[in-house]
Amino acid sequence: MPVTINGDGSITGLSVGGLGSGVVNTATLANGAATQTKRTYATGEIVQIKYAQMTGGDQGYNSDSDQDVAGMNVSIALTNASNNILVEICFVPYVGGTNNHRHNVKIKRDGTEIYDAPYGIFRTNNGQTWKSSQSVMSHLDTGISDTNSHTYKFTVKREEGGDELWFDSNPTHSITVMEIAV
Repeated sequence: MPVTINGDGSITGLSVGGLGSGVVNTATLANGAATQTKRTYATGEIVQIKYAQMTGGDQGYNSDSDQDVAGMNVSIALTNASNNILVEICFVPYVGGTNNHRHNVKIKRDGTEIYDAPYGIFRTNNGQTWKSSQSVMSHLDTGISDTNSHTYKFTVKREEGGDELWFDSNPTHSITVMEIAV
């Protein structure tokens, strides 16, 4: 059937897939013509991002059990079960008191520990020597393989000493999760 451009601007005789290879390319597509659902992500591209900040003002933690840091949790569902989640937590801790002290900082997915830093924050020498304090934790979670919603959170646990760990409300303490295409 011949292709005909009619007087009203319509085209007849053109079938789906009737355009040759290379006829429609990036330059000929209108801006916004390709929706996210039609898009193909390259390996390593960020597909989606979720973000949350600590809530509730200054927060003190002194338990010998895991404690969730207030507001530092976020839920996400993969758009493709083959993809991974990159979790990043940013925080600025302050340790009260003057004694030897150690807090374990963790990332959990649905309550399961996926990242553990038992010496994440500690000091020694009768509280005189500040030894370590992470301020950013990053972990690539490759263990999901479904499209269900999963909740990531930041927890702390006192391992040694009696002093309290604080996150003051002035700096922004945050958790960011990103779906990464594989």
